[in-house]
Amino acid sequence: MFGSLCDDVLSIIKRWVPTKKYSREAGYRDDLMEFIRRELKRSQQNILFGPPRTHLVKKESGRHLADIGIDEDIGVELKLNLRKKAEMDRLEGQVSGFTREYSCIIVVLCGEVSEEIVEELKYRFKRSYGNVGFGLGLQGPRVEIVRKDEAWIKRGKKK
Repeated sequence: MFGSLCDDVLSIIKRWVPTKKYSREAGYRDDLMEFIRRELKRSQQNILFGPPRTHLVKKESGRHLADIGIDEDIGVELKLNLRKKAEMDRLEGQVSGFTREYSCIIVVLCGEVSEEIVEELKYRFKRSYGNVGFGLGLQGPRVEIVRKDEAWIKRGKKK
């Protein structure tokens, strides 16, 4: 893969489809973590020049750490059934805490999520970091939102 590791991981997450509908966020986290690990390893097998790079993909734990950490530089935070303003406020606070730990933060929305919630999150993150979806902001880390909610997955299968 070419480009930044953040771009590579973002591309991998966009290709990921949960293997089943999980009742808990931890199920989605473990499923995604294994997919990222497998895809990063596979991408390194196709390197023509230089030795393949190994990546550390692990479950994170701690107050200011995301659900999944990649090379201690990328944080992936999953949210299941994000529906209420209080949940959105909490997510915004979590991402703010992650800014000290990661240069790239990817929020993955699973389960049931409304279009309104997604739009408000994009607005909030763009206002706070100025770089949602672009990675060119000067105010902090790159923040991306990836939808893997049920409506989004169904829409993708119809194509």
